[in-house]
Amino acid sequence: MTLRLVTIGFSHYCEKARWALDLAGLPYVEESHAPLFHVPAALLAGGRRTVPVLVDPSAKAAFTDSTDILLEVDRRAPEVGLYPQDPTLRREVTAFEEALDEGLGPASRRIAYYFLLHGGSVFGRELLASAASPATRALVHASYPLLAKGIARSLRADAAGFERSMKRLEESFTEVDARLEGAAREGRSWLFGDRFSAADLTFAALAGPLLAPPEAGFTFPPATLLPSEAATLRERLLATRAGRHAIRTYATLRRRPQAA
Repeated sequence: MTLRLVTIGFSHYCEKARWALDLAGLPYVEESHAPLFHVPAALLAGGRRTVPVLVDPSAKAAFTDSTDILLEVDRRAPEVGLYPQDPTLRREVTAFEEALDEGLGPASRRIAYYFLLHGGSVFGRELLASAASPATRALVHASYPLLAKGIARSLRADAAGFERSMKRLEESFTEVDARLEGAAREGRSWLFGDRFSAADLTFAALAGPLLAPPEAGFTFPPATLLPSEAATLRERLLATRAGRHAIRTYATLRRRPQAA
């Protein structure tokens, strides 16, 4: 029976899970929902109020966050090498992944939503609608002002939250810059060890909303609708070693989602 992935299509945590599934060649059906509309779908799938949720009908199991999904992918397809075999290196990768999930992930999400939901951006309206199921797309358009306020409130995507998140973003990029610089001195190209791992995938996916890599597993509205402040930040991040690493990781290892 085919796996089912419940998502907010453009969510970077959902992209993290989707990327791992695609990399391993595991077939699945994606069920995308607009923010807030995703909650009942996640609960009905056996998860919490968040996505992604990966449902395995054959095992009657649900994996309820992106890291759980990566661990399940690694169990099913260890040849992909998301987690190193060496126990020490594996602990380092999983600890770094967790730090990114708790730091960079919320920061980049809040920054992206701040840009999209303030100032009446057309991009924000189109993005939310593009993630909605066909049955709710018209409702998302009609309720957009209230929906935007609800999302901004729930994520604390206000000016103070934006400033805090910008600081956390800079810290994450500086840390990855330093790690990549050290790796380069040792003749390595990846964050840990000699090969790509969940650490590289997680950093690239969670930085994705601010870098807009063309290989991302979700089709975004036209870049011409992107707020100018977001475009300026993107250019600054792309000038860093960390930003270039994320783009290179996408360009070399991202496969578009497969239809089940």
